[in-house]
Amino acid sequence: MSAQLKPSAGPRDYPLTHVLDAEGLPVSQFLYPEDILDPDSFYGSIVSGVGANPADRLRALCDRPSIGIRFSRFTEGRPYSMASRLRELGYPGEIHAVGDINQELMHHMIRVGFTHFHFDSNPGQIDASVLKPFSFAYQQTV
Repeated sequence: MSAQLKPSAGPRDYPLTHVLDAEGLPVSQFLYPEDILDPDSFYGSIVSGVGANPADRLRALCDRPSIGIRFSRFTEGRPYSMASRLRELGYPGEIHAVGDINQELMHHMIRVGFTHFHFDSNPGQIDASVLKPFSFAYQQTV
């Protein structure tokens, strides 16, 4: 296993009982991510000089049906970049947001390509005004 991937330990690694889709609806059927990308180890190993170009490393994952990306804290920006880059590389599968996320950030996560959101507690159905708080966007989206 390469350094940028953190194997998921199964249901105890992140909650599977409170998963929402990009419509803000609870889902029970989805493709369980085989691996969770952890930005600290992904970019940390590149900064230290070990490993290939980040785009090449992400491109190598594009054949997987489902990828998880971990947010170590809700202010972390690198998971957004990773999801956006995967979509730019043509990744067609599910991208799961796991870790320290909240429903107010879902709008931004959806815009960069996340499709599923794993919450510690049950947020229920998310209102459309939270998912699409603006009538227009001044930036491009994937």
